[in-house]
Amino acid sequence: EINVRWNFPVVLVKHRGKIVDIKICVEFKVVVSIDTEGRAVIWDSQKIEYIRTIEPSCNTLRSQLTHVDVSSTLGDILTVFSPRNAIEVSNDDESFEITDGDDFINVSMAISGKSQLRLHTINAKYINHTFADGFVTAVSFSFIKEGTGVNVIAVGFDDGTIRMYSTWTLEMIREI
Repeated sequence: EINVRWNFPVVLVKHRGKIVDIKICVEFKVVVSIDTEGRAVIWDSQKIEYIRTIEPSCNTLRSQLTHVDVSSTLGDILTVFSPRNAIEVSNDDESFEITDGDDFINVSMAISGKSQLRLHTINAKYINHTFADGFVTAVSFSFIKEGTGVNVIAVGFDDGTIRMYSTWTLEMIREI
């Protein structure tokens, strides 16, 4: 439980679009909010101030940012870009290289009907991304104490399946 009392009005402005999801990570004292423009903003929950922004994925014309979660054990941030509509059809199999900070990332544009999972550190440094068939409806990090077990990211899809992904590489481990 977070007990916050303000004696003055607080206005935090960094988003350009409607906020669609917010996650609070008590362990790392951060809040991450996402908007319809594809931005994830990291806030300091103790000082009530802006920390940094995770800029949108390059494929926001075909998808929208829909989910976010924060790992309570590592502080990593998972964002999910889902297809804008279920009927979108594309034979586009082009790929291109972009930069994300100091890293070069090869991005495939063959994303029709796929959701993109993007993993960043708590400092907004890109770790990895993967595409998953289907539309994501829920995401959650497991929270096993580091060193005692292996954490995963559970991702629920609209067809009722749940897929477990590695928190290090975003490789799919298992489907239930």
